[in-house]
Amino acid sequence: MRWDRLGLRRQIHLNQGELPYPEVSGPALETGVDCTKYTANTYNANEDTTFNVDDYACDPRVSLSYPGRVNGNGAVSNLVTGQDLIHAFGDCQITNHQIVPGTCGTGHHYDNDHNGYANDNARNQLLTEKRRSCDRGPA
Repeated sequence: MRWDRLGLRRQIHLNQGELPYPEVSGPALETGVDCTKYTANTYNANEDTTFNVDDYACDPRVSLSYPGRVNGNGAVSNLVTGQDLIHAFGDCQITNHQIVPGTCGTGHHYDNDHNGYANDNARNQLLTEKRRSCDRGPA
């Protein structure tokens, strides 16, 4: 996945069953974001009618700085991407839209939405469907 593509950043499908509600306490991870206008206890935290990476722009659990982060020569260096959500929540157990305390850790694998794929919180929908058709084998 090319996480550094600015135009694709908001087009990554986020799987609500594998992600917690965004926290909105800040500080803002992106320039120009006003965390006081974000709403807690909902996936559409910025109330723009679309659940996407922008809803996590005030979530203090998300980091934009960690080893291996792809930033496209700075194009997305100060913007939340699907890669950041995988890094923050990919190894966590999620129940009732919240992280189960003590469950996050490198190498943990939880199928929080019970679809047969662990840790599938942010993905390109086309690649996921192609993988599933390959997993099924020939008809």
